Amino acid sequence: MDWGSLVLGVVLGSCVTSALVWMLRPRGAAPEPGALLRPIVLSVVLTGLLGGLARTAIEYGSTGLLTMSGTLFGTGWLLGGLVAGWFLARRP
Repeated sequence: MDWGSLVLGVVLGSCVTSALVWMLRPRGAAPEPGALLRPIVLSVVLTGLLGGLARTAIEYGSTGLLTMSGTLFGTGWLLGGLVAGWFLARRP
């Protein structure tokens, strides 16, 4: 099992999601606690899926083999992004 891909996915997923939450947060009045949760979850799922597929395609194109590193990268991205999005979207 490729732990490096999983950890890299968690780190990148949480960083990108944190930047997304910061960008989507309104500047005026405080939003409702769960108002940002749906768009964040949707973007995390889409970017995690695309990131995993891109990693798999790059690896298959360069080595000709299919391994679990793309799947683990996408899973890590999904986990890191969802946890970061859940914490940051609920914060006032």
